[in-house]
Amino acid sequence: GSWVNRGFVASTGGFDSRQQYFFHAQGVPTGLNSFRLKLIDLDGTFSFSKILTVNVEQRMNLPYISIYPNPADGTSEILLSGIVDGLTTVELYDLVGRCIRTLFHEVIVKGGLTQVLLSSNDLSAGVYFVRVVNRNTSISKKIIITK
Repeated sequence: GSWVNRGFVASTGGFDSRQQYFFHAQGVPTGLNSFRLKLIDLDGTFSFSKILTVNVEQRMNLPYISIYPNPADGTSEILLSGIVDGLTTVELYDLVGRCIRTLFHEVIVKGGLTQVLLSSNDLSAGVYFVRVVNRNTSISKKIIITK
């Protein structure tokens, strides 16, 4: 088969330490898919990563939460997908179920990908939960805050 270019992520420029990158591939068909990265050096030379095969399951348009980085120290990006048109709330809860803060409370139209940022600078280290409520659906995902 042939390869499809799904996107590009620019370097953050940090060459003296390990860097982490995130990319959300849209429109990937269900079933087995192979992925590889093309790594381009400053001089224009490139190499390819090892090929990974991923089984992409059909999501039935259910809301999905992705949190990166997790564990977090600073700012994390919360990506919401599969959101049905309507009022959507994203809240942060501690381990005993107390709502620490509301991160997002807006009407989403035409779904797609919604980005919500979480600053953990004023939070104590520990385990928290991000809860997304969209219409009659509620889902949660654990986030670990480090200091």
